[in-house]
Parts: sequence; structure tokens; C-alpha cells
Amino acid sequence: MRIFLLATGLFLASQYVAAQDTLRGFVLEETGTGRLQPLVAANVVWLSTTVGTTTDVKGYFAIPAHPKTRQLQISYIGKKADTLQIERFTEVKVILKSQSKLQTVEIEADRAATYVSSLNPIKTQVMTEQELFKAACCNLSESFETNPAVDVSYTDAVSGVKQLQLLGLSGSYIQMQRENLPDVRALSANYGLTFIPGSWIDNIQLTRGIGSVVNGFESISGQMNVELKKTDSGDSVFVNGYQNQMGRSEINWYSRHQLNGSLSTAVLLHGNRQGMLNDVNNDGFLDIPTGNQINFHNRWKYDNGQGWIVQGGWALVRDRRLGGQNSFDPAIDRQQQGAYGTGFNVDRMEVYGKVGYVFPQRRYRSLGYMTQYVNHRTDAFFGRADYSGRQGSLYQNLIFQDIIGNTNHKYRAGFSLMTESYGETYKQFLFNRREVIPGAFYEYTYTGLRLQLVGGLRMDHHNLYGWLFTPRLHAKYDVTDQTALRLAAGRGYRVANVFAENMGGLISSRQVAILGNGAGAYGLEMEKAWNFGLSLTQAFKFRYRDASLNVDLHHTRFDQQVVVDYDYSPKQLLFYNLQGASYSTSFQTEVDLKPARRFDVRLAYRWLDVKTQYQTGFFTRPLVARHRVFMNLAYETRSKWMFDYTVSRIGTKRLPVTASNPEGFRFPEQSPAYWIMNGQVTKRFKRWDVYIGVENLADFRQTQLINAAEQPFSPFFDASMIWGPAIERMVYVGFRYRIPSGTD
Repeated sequence: MRIFLLATGLFLASQYVAAQDTLRGFVLEETGTGRLQPLVAANVVWLSTTVGTTTDVKGYFAIPAHPKTRQLQISYIGKKADTLQIERFTEVKVILKSQSKLQTVEIEADRAATYVSSLNPIKTQVMTEQELFKAACCNLSESFETNPAVDVSYTDAVSGVKQLQLLGLSGSYIQMQRENLPDVRALSANYGLTFIPGSWIDNIQLTRGIGSVVNGFESISGQMNVELKKTDSGDSVFVNGYQNQMGRSEINWYSRHQLNGSLSTAVLLHGNRQGMLNDVNNDGFLDIPTGNQINFHNRWKYDNGQGWIVQGGWALVRDRRLGGQNSFDPAIDRQQQGAYGTGFNVDRMEVYGKVGYVFPQRRYRSLGYMTQYVNHRTDAFFGRADYSGRQGSLYQNLIFQDIIGNTNHKYRAGFSLMTESYGETYKQFLFNRREVIPGAFYEYTYTGLRLQLVGGLRMDHHNLYGWLFTPRLHAKYDVTDQTALRLAAGRGYRVANVFAENMGGLISSRQVAILGNGAGAYGLEMEKAWNFGLSLTQAFKFRYRDASLNVDLHHTRFDQQVVVDYDYSPKQLLFYNLQGASYSTSFQTEVDLKPARRFDVRLAYRWLDVKTQYQTGFFTRPLVARHRVFMNLAYETRSKWMFDYTVSRIGTKRLPVTASNPEGFRFPEQSPAYWIMNGQVTKRFKRWDVYIGVENLADFRQTQLINAAEQPFSPFFDASMIWGPAIERMVYVGFRYRIPSGTD
């Protein structure tokens, strides 16, 4: 409440400040047919300052006057930047022209592959296609090898599934979205990251800490929004192929079609297959399960140029995986054979739509509605235990946006409704539930010369947990034109899906116990946490080129949490409500430099302190590295050879307690620190890219991946104790082929 009152008070106080001149205008482009159309998200900035804005869906912008300059710079990727000398604050119209081929290449070389928008008060890191191409990036879980803020690791030694970790917390605490629609959550938490192929991604927007209340209450450790390739911009055709030494084959296809002046569509296809049997460490278990995935997405967009924009689409995913011991035979009844096997069958269907209207006479005013229906089904087995999960979700969000007096004061308000049904079975457990969550929100944005504020409040009513009150505040203050401070504070909630989010722990002989007796999901309470963030962004020159320093400090404190306890006993996996303290503190500093033209250097250090009250004591969270040192080097020659190299030193991690096991079945108390290195070389041609890369270049591997691998049905079997690389040095090759828009 204090956060919301502070934001409201700042807004009221601002009404007494003398109104400043505001420059308004439009940024347009000329199409091949001579038609003028708006440029969306063009950058409009006062020259040599960080004061600026971006254009809306109609190309409209409004920017307050700056006391030190009257030179306005307008830029857009692939267009010639324009600088205007503003003498009078009348409405302006700017038409940006396309770059020549040579100029376009120069811009791509100098453009930051990852950047933090200086215009957004909510600190959001944008990873572009250029950043994603630094590694093979087969799917979303593999898109963060060059990002020091996000850790990627295997959930276990059998399934081949990777998980994300942000601020020292599991990826379940990240609010995952795809184009502002819910994604990779609930029953898809385990495998969902593999359902977004990297070649489909246009960019990824990552916010550490809390996000906007407009998108819901679930953001705790961060918010991630994935933008896919569009129907009305970008390449006409894009094809990507991939093959690695372990037998994984992959093909991706994207094509878009402009059916007429208003209607466009895009088709995205993905297929992968793992056919080779790999057991490099000779423990009797496949290193990577065999199987295949087929993924289809068709999207549409209608824009009549009169304010109406309608988007929609549908998607299907079919994934089949089979792993376990080499001797496992799926044709034989699992209860009748001595070999241990695992299997995952996932079927997912999604339909979604968005409708937006921008008022022609008041382009700062808009109304939008989005809806999504998801049907998800998972059938899996772990040895002789079966798991089945069913999820049906209907999401709706209505958003109205307008100004108060002038464009320095904006607000968004609206209503949302999430309706979900779940059915899960695992061994003796049977859990069915229905969630109905109506909500309302209000978010106010103040934009001044130096200070920007975003204050939001939402109220939701959960049919199982009652009222949820979510206040959030973001503030950005430009100390100088090169120095920006950001502050964020707010609350987040989420419902833990204990089976789907912890399937790695089910690949073991641990007996699962859920110690809850409430009325909520699994009898457990809803997770509740406060997140506080402080960051500094400093722009400077290094050898006459742009450079930046980012320092971030985040603290997350849980009022309630579902504790996942591997420490109580090596023969048990417990889930229970927090009784005591649980927190995460994260400090990270990152420097981005250009020592020479076409040469990018990223250096980072991160420190984590993550602790939770368990039944046996107040411990550091297991399998979380306290320290990480990171370096990424990227260089491109004039002849279009691209070299990328990433190295990280991962600090020690506390391992779950196994002291009560017999001598031969114990893990050490902590893992060793280690280095992990990845590299890639790419050659670019006119329409083709070919690349070769290597992961885990030094071939460092965790020596003991599976406890009691030779006795998988004994009480000591456990494949979830993964602290380091589980796969050998792996070489891959691939190609990218594109047909640019407007060419045959």
C-alpha cells in the first residue's frame, strides 16, 4: 500500500508543476508501392541525451522539451537516422528512408546484440536475433549461454531437460510469456522451454525482479517475454538446419506472406529427432533420451490502417521421449523387467487472439483485448511409477490506455480473467482442482525530463486462496545524460505445481511426501514474496566507442513458499509450507565494451546468497552456485567471418545431504568449482550462414551423475543430483538460409 500511495502522491504533486512544451509528431516509411505507413517502436531521442520515447502502433510520438538541446534524432533499424533542428513545437512528420545494402551491414555490425533500453523505466534487457545466433540456440532453454544473469542446467541425468535459474531461484519463479500471453507455466514448466525453437525467436525481453501489473501477479524473480518472428516484417523465408555429434537433427522453417494491404500470415515449423544411443560415461543409462518433436505455429495479422489491428493464431506440439537404461525395452511390461526406463509424451494445443483499436483522433488512447486457450497433456513414467497430467486454461485480458492532461501522464487500466482446470495422478496421489481468478489493475506512468515513474496496483480474487493484493513501483532517474538509477519494489504470487516443476526429483527412488492439509493446490499455501531491486546504468566511451556498465542488486524475501526438501532424507522428497525465513540476494556487475570495430566484449561477475528454512535447519539452497565469473567475446571480420567464445567459472554448490546412505552411495557436501567454455564460428554469405560450434570445450563433466546407477530399483537410486555438465564435449554444425523481404 505504501508503494501505491507513494506513486499516487508523486502524480498529484506533479500536477502543480508548470506544464512544459511537448513536441508531437509521426514517424513513417514509404513502401515499395509508394504508400506511407507508420513505423512502430522507432526511437525518438533528444541528441546526446537519454531523454526520449518510442512511436506507437500509428507511428505517433510525444516528447517533452529538453532545456539543453533542440536537436531531435529519429532512428529505426534498417532505416537512415534523421536529425531535426526543432525551432517551434508544432506537429512534425518524419519519413525515414531505407539504408543501402552497405550501410545496412555497417549498422548491423555496430548494433548491440543485447541492450538495455535507456527509455524504459522498467529495466528490461533485450536479446536480439544477433545475440541468439552466437550459439546454436536450438530452443528457449539454450538461448542464454551468452547471458550472465541466467543459469542453465540439466534437471537430472536422464531426461535431457534443461532448466533456467534467475536470482538464484528456479525458473518456475520467472513469469514466462510469449508476446504478452502466458507461456511455459503450470504443467508445461518441465518441458515447455523446448517448445519454443530458437530460430522462431525475434527477440527476448528479460526483466529481473518484478514486472508490470498489467501482465499479472506471478512475476517474483523476473519476467521474460519472447517475441516470435512477425507476419508483416522481416525475411520472407528463413530456414535453419542443425546436426550434432550425439545424433540430434533439427530443421526449422519460417515463411510469411502479405496477402493484401491489410492481411498477412506466417507459418512456423519445427522438427527434431534424437536417434543415436549415447552412453559416454558407461553408467548404463542413456545420456540423452531418444525421441522426436513436431511443432507447428500459424499466425495472422489484420491492420486496416484506420486504427484496428487484429492478430491471432494456433499452435500444436507433439513430443515423444524415451530414456533410461540401455537395456530397457519399451515393448516389455515395465513391471516385469529389471531395466529402468523413462518416457515422456506431451501433446499441446493452443488458440489465441488479440484485438486492438487506436482512436484516430486521439492516438494516445487505445483499447486492447487478448485471449488464449491452452489444452496440455503429459503422460510420463519413471521406472515403475506413472505420472499423468491434464491442464485446460482460458486467459483473457482487457486493457485501456489513455493520458491525463498530456502525454507526460499516462495510465493503463483493465480487467483479466484466468480459468484453469487440472487433473494429475502420480503413484497413490490423485489431485484435481479448478482455479478461477478474476482481477483488475491500474498502472500510472509519469515521464519527466529526469524522473520516470511506473506505479501499479492490481487486485485479484483466487477461488482457492482469496484476495491477492499486488502493489508495484518502478522508478528511473537520470542523474546525468549518461547515468541512470532504477528502483523497483513490489509483490508477487504463484501457485506451485509440485510434480511438473520437479520431475527431475521423480527420477529416483525417493518417496514423495506432500505435507499440506489446506484447501489449496496439493493442500499447500500460495507462494508470496516481495522483491526489491536497485540498478545503476553508466554509459561511457572506451577507445572512442560506446560502452556501458550495469550494476544490479536484488533481494527477494518470501512470506510463504512451497519448500522443496531434498535434505530431510536421501530417500525422501518432501513438499511443505515454509515455516521460517527464505530469501535470495543477488549482486551482479556487467561491462560491455568495443575495444575495436566489430569486436564486442562482455565481462560479468555475479554473487548469490540464497537460504531457506528446512525442517532440519536454515541452509543455503542446494545446487546454487554462490559465485559466477563470465566473459563473452564476439568478433566479425570484414569478410563476414564471425567468432564467438564464452567462458564461465561456476563456483561451488551445496549438495543435498546424503550422509545417512551407506559409504558407497554418498555425495560430497559440496561440488567443486569448474570452468565451462563454448565457441562458434560462422561464415556469412549473401543469403546463407554456415556455422560450426562446440559446447563444453574443455570436456569437463560431473563424474558421478547417478547414485546407484547399477541398482536403479534400490532405495539409493537418484538421478537428480546434477551440479555440473552432464554431457561430453559436443560439436555441432548448421546452416541458416533466408530470402529477404521484397526479393525472389
